[in-house]
Amino acid sequence: MPKGKNKRGDSLTGGLLAVVALLLLSGCSSHIAHSPFIKAALVEQDYDAALERVEKISKGSSRLLYLYEKGLILHYQDQNEASNEAFEEAEIVYDELYTKSVSREIGALITSDNIIKYTGEHYEIALTHYYKILNYLYLHDPQGALVECRKLNILLQTFADSEGASNANDPFLQYLTGLVYLAYGEPTDADVSLRVARDTYATLGTRFGVEFPEHLYCDLARGSAAVHDYAAAASYRDSTTCSEGDRKYGTLNLFLECGYIPYRIEENVVIPLYKDEMDDDLNQGKYAKTLYNRYGQPRQHKRKLEYLLRVALPNMVVD
Repeated sequence: MPKGKNKRGDSLTGGLLAVVALLLLSGCSSHIAHSPFIKAALVEQDYDAALERVEKISKGSSRLLYLYEKGLILHYQDQNEASNEAFEEAEIVYDELYTKSVSREIGALITSDNIIKYTGEHYEIALTHYYKILNYLYLHDPQGALVECRKLNILLQTFADSEGASNANDPFLQYLTGLVYLAYGEPTDADVSLRVARDTYATLGTRFGVEFPEHLYCDLARGSAAVHDYAAAASYRDSTTCSEGDRKYGTLNLFLECGYIPYRIEENVVIPLYKDEMDDDLNQGKYAKTLYNRYGQPRQHKRKLEYLLRVALPNMVVD
């Protein structure tokens, strides 16, 4: 912050940040600094090297990402119990950070968003349940997997209810929980999850061109038959070609994970605040838009500066 701040300047900065913050995502350069090395180790399937690098990630502002990375690598290393322990700790940290007031840390954005604790994205916490489900299945613990399925369904519904976004309810994850329910004697839950998956795939297909998995109709038919809705089961079978072997011998589900999610790099925005714009009648909302539109424009040297507003913005990079 600049020297010699006055009361009016403090108030203005707080108001501006409250508006500008709506455009921000949290970042974490400590994790970013290690990401290329972790990725390279994973490509080579050198999980020990990946874990060694993960241990160097900050346990402060990047603790959540540290736990995500650790849980994921342990999962690929077939250390399923240890992986679940890391993901369970990540859930606790996520809950603590999710309920924290953003206003307590908003001032840190002036300097860098690196010093703000990373609060995580919805898809990240949802995927922890995906990996925990697989971990429990690999550990031959179907009850543990079923518990995670229920937790995942509740989480996805919470996101959908709170944000009103149809893509908050992930169709693949709903499909997965439906298959697990179906495999372990929970037909009612299976039928619900598979129907939600069907509806969400249809919605996302229209909006984003997501391909509808044809075999979902066969699984819907099995789910409907399990709850004795034979008319629906027949209708689903008529929608696609389902092998007779699906009913006699079951199916084998393969999960192919490929590629890497985008990662963040930090970009700094420095916006000048001029003295001739500061007055007691300033409309902070309109002025925030002025500052936003000013980003990237050269500084006007003939005007006297009040101070420079520096904000750290994360930028998603796709390899």
